Amino acid sequence: VNLDDDFGVNLAGRIRRPGLKVIGYGFGGARATRAIRVAGGDVRTDTSGLSFSVNTPWGSAQVVSPVLGRFNASNLLGTLAVLLASGVTLRRAVAALARLKPLPGRMQRVGGGVKPLVVVDYAHTPDALEKVLLALRELQHQSRVTRNESRLICVFGCGGDRDRGKRPQMGRIAVRLADSVVVTSDNPRSEDPHAIIVDILEGARRGNREFRVNVDRRDAIWAAIASAQRGDIVLVAGKGHENFQEFRGVKHPFSDVAVAREALAACRPGSGDSLLKEFVGAEPDKFLAKR
Repeated sequence: VNLDDDFGVNLAGRIRRPGLKVIGYGFGGARATRAIRVAGGDVRTDTSGLSFSVNTPWGSAQVVSPVLGRFNASNLLGTLAVLLASGVTLRRAVAALARLKPLPGRMQRVGGGVKPLVVVDYAHTPDALEKVLLALRELQHQSRVTRNESRLICVFGCGGDRDRGKRPQMGRIAVRLADSVVVTSDNPRSEDPHAIIVDILEGARRGNREFRVNVDRRDAIWAAIASAQRGDIVLVAGKGHENFQEFRGVKHPFSDVAVAREALAACRPGSGDSLLKEFVGAEPDKFLAKR
């Protein structure tokens, strides 16, 4: 049971079946429950993954995993608690977490090193986009000596035939947490992709960040990566593991990861001015003026 969550604490307190063990996990301070505690602490993150300490009735250890993002520490701690409850030794459980590989399209790394780090994630809701951007903002602080020398660039769109209310919300979140934003298409489905972008801009235009518009997702990804420097982080959000883009009921082959790899291989980092002119169709005001 997650003891960092109020519902989890309440649930742990209500379970009173004789002989039933309740194992709670969390990074917060001690909370009044009868649960056996698997307690994590000292979370550290960087572009190679994360680490944290853990204290349990089965012993103490240091967990190291290649999974990106502070929010994933809770997922790993919960996994560790399940393994321990299943009878796996602490040593073997920690070793298993160290061998984990991120799921395709979930905080998936592409590039890095002498080139910008591109992260592809399925974040397609306001809450998910905010969590991913906050996690990457933390990594951004560590990627260069000062934050002003590193940028967080976000490429995203919103799916058609889905909740329109989330579109301006995601626009506001993107311009609040990223240094530069490229608004593009996701899966328009039966909707006009331009109309979807107009909805996003209702929120995005209220911020004061740099942002551009390109309806073509491939071009938007290329432009964002071409504008990035070593040490910058480019988030490509919304489609994650998907290998298609849907227009008018037809699914066309498309992969954010494949496009990111193509762009990284072809682009000279920081060559963005000329490539932005080629790939990014319009500044927001010009885009809206054409509608």
